[in-house]
Amino acid sequence: MSRRKLDLDPITMRKDAYMRLDNAECQEALWEALDYLSEQGLDVGPKAVEVLQKRRKIKRGIAK
Repeated sequence: MSRRKLDLDPITMRKDAYMRLDNAECQEALWEALDYLSEQGLDVGPKAVEVLQKRRKIKRGIAK
């Protein structure tokens, strides 16, 4: 029976790929998802609600 030797660790490869993602884009996607869930009536927790309120206030202030 032969044994396979992996030269590349898939976990390390995934970590490297994740690090190359645009952090700002990822953050924006998460906050948009939380905002959507909150609007649907799902409790996203007090900290997230507080940040969502701040983000909405910023968006309203800049949109004018």
